[in-house]
Amino acid sequence: MCDLMDLLAEIPDTTVAVSQQDSDTIISVPKRERTAEEVDHTRQFGKEVVDLLRHQPHFRMSFSKFIPTYHHHFGRQCKLSYYGFTKLVELFEAIPDVLMVLECGEERVLALTEVERVKALAAQLVKLLRAQRDSGLPVHQLLCEYSKTFGYSLRLQDYDASTLPALLGKLCHVVKVVDAPEGKEVQLINRKSLRALTSQLLALMMSLPDDRDYLEVEELRKQYELTYDMPLNPCEYGFISLVELLKSLPYLLQLSVDDDDAVAEERVKLTRLYQFARSVRALLHTYHYNQIFLSEFWGAFSKYTSREFQPQAYGYKTLDELLAAIPQVVWIKGHGHKKIIVLKNDMRARGSPAVTVDSPNPDEENRDAHSPASSEMELLCLGSGSPVDLLCAPVPSCLPSPQLRPDPVQLQPRDLIHFEMHSLNQCEPEPVHDQQPQSAKDHHTPAENSPSSKPNAKTCTTDSPGRRTGRNKVKLAANFSLTPVLSV
Repeated sequence: MCDLMDLLAEIPDTTVAVSQQDSDTIISVPKRERTAEEVDHTRQFGKEVVDLLRHQPHFRMSFSKFIPTYHHHFGRQCKLSYYGFTKLVELFEAIPDVLMVLECGEERVLALTEVERVKALAAQLVKLLRAQRDSGLPVHQLLCEYSKTFGYSLRLQDYDASTLPALLGKLCHVVKVVDAPEGKEVQLINRKSLRALTSQLLALMMSLPDDRDYLEVEELRKQYELTYDMPLNPCEYGFISLVELLKSLPYLLQLSVDDDDAVAEERVKLTRLYQFARSVRALLHTYHYNQIFLSEFWGAFSKYTSREFQPQAYGYKTLDELLAAIPQVVWIKGHGHKKIIVLKNDMRARGSPAVTVDSPNPDEENRDAHSPASSEMELLCLGSGSPVDLLCAPVPSCLPSPQLRPDPVQLQPRDLIHFEMHSLNQCEPEPVHDQQPQSAKDHHTPAENSPSSKPNAKTCTTDSPGRRTGRNKVKLAANFSLTPVLSV
């Protein structure tokens, strides 16, 4: 025994616990720390377990049937080493938020947690009521229709409810009970668009100040209501609480709790991918029309963030794949070397009115940006020697936006029936009197004597440009005779 202890003592970075039970000595070695990749795989495994148990009666199954059922459902083996464990029960204990291992006599049973059971039942009721006329069903027929649709009964005790109205009260985010001519009726609640809410939450989180990248859950609610002037009710989107609503967007948001403060509220942050999207949005805000050439993005982003840019750091092989993963923020137009990254319209607002940021007056900012000095300097920066095709490049900020709406043209009413009479009246010159002021005569006299000037200042609007004088009487037609034009 002493030799064994001496051998273990020589192993570096190893902590050995020795305990004495009767005459036996037990040596325990601490478990290996799991990698971040194994932790992510375990989190994904939890989602697979929820999906698997939702297809089982009462959302539970025998422990011994899990491995063959998993293989049949997903078409692959459940390898424990993929998650960093050697025993299946240890893997189940790593996902306590979605799964419980119950001891039922000598048999162990896997069951969803109460929160997951309620969510699974809500999904079933949505499917059941959507198949009904007007998405409604009398309350007294609900249990019978449930058994016919899913093949097993709805047990109230599984949801800690003694009556059906009490159970429906836990599902107020999905269904409602209304008065109907035939009695009480359960109906689906009209949900709001989760896609529109996703865009709003994304714009809100991206509008935070640069020195802050998170919001607490209740703080997020207040910011949303202040920004969009409407309440954020998770029941309108089919969720019990705001936390459950935010957890349904794992590709966009991540929730965490500060380890230093046990009573702290959960914090909401953008995922790593959308933190990159936030930086892209900030970069494009520095460009006119919020767009940049794809070929110039690599260097511009590295310079803007002061660190080398690599798409592999975000889990993508190429820049095109990385940008395609954030379609809510940017889109790419053009082909070949003329591809341009363009910011989506919903992302063009620089800041949120709910976030307190010391920003300059927009009028002063626009006036400085488009002042003659800045415009001239920006045009000079686009001078000769640039390899960029200026006709295909984004429009400089010093140029005003084109006027796409033409000025309205006021059409005057005209009488086309008496067209000749109007033409004659327009062509008839004003009579020349001898009492014309001397200044006017002096004004016309040199015009007549000058060979380069027109012989007559007052000519008919129907005169040909080739006519040299208006002194001759011209008859165009029977009804188009013109009066002679008197010279001064």
